[in-house]
Amino acid sequence: EVVVEAEGLARRTYAVPVPARRMGQLEVLYDDVLLYTALPDGGDPTAGAAAETDAEAEEAGALIRVDLASGRSTTLMEGVVEVAVSADAGTMCVLLDEGGERVLRAFEAGAKPPDEDEDEGEIDPDRPGDLSGLVDLDGRVVLEVDLRREWAQMFHEAWAATEAKVHPSVLEGVDMAAIREAYSPLLGRVNCLHELLDLLGEMQAELGASHAGAAPAEEEGGDGDGMQGFLGAETEWDAGAGGWRLTRCLRGLPWDERFAPPLARAGAPAEGDVLTA
Repeated sequence: EVVVEAEGLARRTYAVPVPARRMGQLEVLYDDVLLYTALPDGGDPTAGAAAETDAEAEEAGALIRVDLASGRSTTLMEGVVEVAVSADAGTMCVLLDEGGERVLRAFEAGAKPPDEDEDEGEIDPDRPGDLSGLVDLDGRVVLEVDLRREWAQMFHEAWAATEAKVHPSVLEGVDMAAIREAYSPLLGRVNCLHELLDLLGEMQAELGASHAGAAPAEEEGGDGDGMQGFLGAETEWDAGAGGWRLTRCLRGLPWDERFAPPLARAGAPAEGDVLTA
């Protein structure tokens, strides 16, 4: 159990001995050792501080070890896209960009990968093992998918999500279970994902509500334009005002439009205002 004494905390903080730069991930090891990724200059200075864009999340940098006791920094490796440390802080798993190819390697946490083997021979980076750290993913995990069972699961989960998230006013007079039972026999005639989406779309139409439908998951590398937008606010119905009163608005990062909710921007409605349309 870790107990943090809040009293006087500000007087017990000190600067980490690293230069100002664009940073990505931060990992903490035992014995006053930190690991962090240093990103190339010239990018977005907020990339390491908040939820990054897809491009920034894939940006490669250097993995650096910092010994707090001595203040010494050591570059362990270059081309690091992501790093994760095991729960016992003994092993680090590193996703590397090696000539445009993503490679997964595992090493002792905080240690610099060896350049030579015990016989001072050159290490083959393409041979899986402790020396190269290469994790051979081919054939290690085999996932068998029964598409019809998967589509059936998607069918029921999508309808459950619809019932959970749709506005209560839409559900008045609608028997969600009856709609599900009426359409579920058609699952046996579904032969592809698009047909499943068509089936779900017909079920959504039974609600008689706008902005309701089913769409495929965003493909890797997509621009995210198909994602649903949210106001980032909590509301309650105000019958006297005839609209939804804003009771709480999320702030996000108002200085960055990518991470700022619509209501955090200048001139937008504030807490206490009423939305009528």
